[in-house]
Amino acid sequence: MPDDLGRQASGFARLIQDLLNATVCDGVTIQAQVIDANRQLVGHGLSRQTLESKPFRLGVGRGREHGWLDISYRLALDDEGRYLTVISSYVGIYLEQDLQTMLCHLDYERNKPIYPEAHLQVEGACEALDKWRLVGGSKPKPLRDLHFPVGGRRYRPALEDMIEFLIAEKLASPRRGWQRVLDESRDDFRRRQLRAAIRRDMETATLAVRDFGRAGA
Repeated sequence: MPDDLGRQASGFARLIQDLLNATVCDGVTIQAQVIDANRQLVGHGLSRQTLESKPFRLGVGRGREHGWLDISYRLALDDEGRYLTVISSYVGIYLEQDLQTMLCHLDYERNKPIYPEAHLQVEGACEALDKWRLVGGSKPKPLRDLHFPVGGRRYRPALEDMIEFLIAEKLASPRRGWQRVLDESRDDFRRRQLRAAIRRDMETATLAVRDFGRAGA
C-alpha cells in the first residue's frame, strides 16, 4: 500500500506541476514527500528535511512577478487502499513572498469540525461585518476569519478555478494556450470527482442509469 500511495502521489505532483507551468508559472517544481506510512504531502520546496511548502512566483518569463502562490495537498489512499484521496488542500494567493500580504486562500479539509470542509477566506475590510451583532455577544470578526462555503467535498473549486480567476481578473499573465490546458485539466478533475461520488453512492448511480435507460427506450 505505501508504495502505491507514493506512486500515485508522485503522479499527482507531476500533474500539478505541468498545469502550473502551462498556465501562469515558469519552471516551478512540485514534489511529493512522505509524511508517514499512510500519508504524502505535495507542494513546492519540499524535501526530506522539511515538510513545509514554500511559495512560488506567479509569472511567465523573466519579468517581475505578479504575485505568489502557496499550495499544498495532504494525500492518502481511500478506505479500500486503492484510490488517491485528498485529505486537505490549500491554495493561497499573496502579493509578496513573505506571505504577509494575502489576497485570499482556498482551503479544503476532510471532516473539518464546525466550519465547511471546503471554504474560501478573503483579506479585506467590510463595514457590514464590523457592525454585525454576533450571536452570544461575540466580538466582531475580521473578514479574513470568515469561512465562505464553496461546494463541499465533491463539488469544491479546483486549482484550475483559482488559476482561471487569476487570469480573468488580470492578476497574472498566462501562457499562450492556457485555456485548453486548463479546460482539459479541470474536466479530468471533475471526472475523478464524479467517479468518486458514484463509488460512494452506488444506489443513486444505479437508479440514474435505469432512468437514462427508460428515457432512451
